[in-house]
Amino acid sequence: MIERRFPRRFDALDAIFAFVAEFLAREGIDPEHAFDVDLVVEELFTNMVKYGRGGAHDIAILLSRDPRGIAITLRDFD
Repeated sequence: MIERRFPRRFDALDAIFAFVAEFLAREGIDPEHAFDVDLVVEELFTNMVKYGRGGAHDIAILLSRDPRGIAITLRDFD
């Protein structure tokens, strides 16, 4: 399990993609899955930025692996 907080801004996406790549490498997950994980995280994150209630607080992203696959959790602190 790995968790990191990111600023509620679209320009945080590059850092988020690097975070996903770090997780996949650490867990030994084939990099071919990066596109799918990036897409899910990007969609959830951008929706939270676009439609969140104002908010200047960070958004936490938690990635974990279990026998069934990858679990992705985004947490809003507003």
